[in-house]
Amino acid sequence: MTVADLHGEAAKDSDARVTAFMGSKHDMLDWIWKYTPEGVNSVLDLFSGGANVGYFYKKKGLRVISNDLLDYPYHIARAVIENS
Repeated sequence: MTVADLHGEAAKDSDARVTAFMGSKHDMLDWIWKYTPEGVNSVLDLFSGGANVGYFYKKKGLRVISNDLLDYPYHIARAVIENS
């Protein structure tokens, strides 16, 4: 298991896909946001994959903890979320 604790300021606003990773949740982001409780200041993205969910929450100003079994998504999340 690979875990990245991704701190920092809100990411720049963008509607672009982070990656075209298989199983991407990019098209579900509005639905996911709808069910995010108000007042939440951090989220755990258990199945990071292409980092679309983590990046989305970072844009909203939340602290993101990203997780994935594979190393590749870990590096994607660090590059896209932590450095944005």
